[in-house]
Amino acid sequence: MSTIVQCVNNLDLGGLERMVLSLAGQLKMRGYNSSICCIENRGTLAAEAEQLGIPVHAIEMERHGKWAGFRSLRRWLASQPQPVILHSHNFKPFYYSALAKITGAATGHIHTRHGAFIRHHRATWRYRLLRRGINRIITVSEDGRYELSRMSGLPIEQISAIPNGIDTDFFVPATDRVPIRTALGVPVNEKVIIVVARLAPEKDLATLLRAFSIVRRQLPSAALWIVGDGPEKERLTALSHELGNAGQIRFWGARNDVRHLLQAADVFALTSLSEGLSIALIEAAACGLPIVATNVGGNPQIVNAPSGGRLVEPRDPPALAAALLVILNDDAGRQVLGKAARQHAVEKFSIRQMVDGYLNLYQQACGERPL
Repeated sequence: MSTIVQCVNNLDLGGLERMVLSLAGQLKMRGYNSSICCIENRGTLAAEAEQLGIPVHAIEMERHGKWAGFRSLRRWLASQPQPVILHSHNFKPFYYSALAKITGAATGHIHTRHGAFIRHHRATWRYRLLRRGINRIITVSEDGRYELSRMSGLPIEQISAIPNGIDTDFFVPATDRVPIRTALGVPVNEKVIIVVARLAPEKDLATLLRAFSIVRRQLPSAALWIVGDGPEKERLTALSHELGNAGQIRFWGARNDVRHLLQAADVFALTSLSEGLSIALIEAAACGLPIVATNVGGNPQIVNAPSGGRLVEPRDPPALAAALLVILNDDAGRQVLGKAARQHAVEKFSIRQMVDGYLNLYQQACGERPL
């Protein structure tokens, strides 16, 4: 039996990493020999992967160096059941996987570019240099296909789009959110805005904090939950105090019970300056949350405005606040938006569709040899 290896930087908490874990788990459930290779350290999700029976191998390139790390990767790939199909995710894993394919250490190589380019990346040219080490390049949105083609110079025909998928049987609306809120210590009548994101500059959460200040002046019962961690946490915490809303803003940190937090909230907000196809946004929609998001990247695909929520331009706190207030002040309308968001997520972003799409590409990369 062949081996399908997901190659990532690490398995730290994040949308990309959760997507990789879901994909590897689904392949395992379908009977494939599925494993994960981390170019750097293992990460916090590695233990969860191994509980699912998915081996995790860490090269620890930062510690051992690039070429020692590459030799380690080749030795590990040689020990796996053949043929080996590598599926790399983003830049650094791409280099290693492409070189492994070129030097014969892997039979096939599929690459997915997650996220979006907000400026020219100094290493984009390596896609052209190493393209003979790739069977197929994938983006997670149609918008991403054209963006990657423009930035890399690769023909658009060489790039496909496969939307991220989630388990829509796991991420579901709560039948009764009162017990969930009670367990979390949250007042039943509080109007909760939630965001799940890495606290990084490209997420522009400062705009959300400023918009929340406007919301609070008109809706004192509003609360903001920020779920995630990252380099901007200290600055955002300071800004929440500066704006005078620290008492109504809760920084939850990185959590492994995101589903319950989504089920307890009223509306999801995402203020990204750039996006690929946000896993957090899809999970929110699947949990029946109406969404207010910036009109960038793959966000419009998920929000499906006006049916499932509203789109606003980036860096516009008043527009964001206005959209949030319309949804928060209309209980009946919020229910309609939430149901439409859920239906759209189930129809367009199920994990089954994602896995079927990648399996087809793995088979092509394997040539005539059966997976």
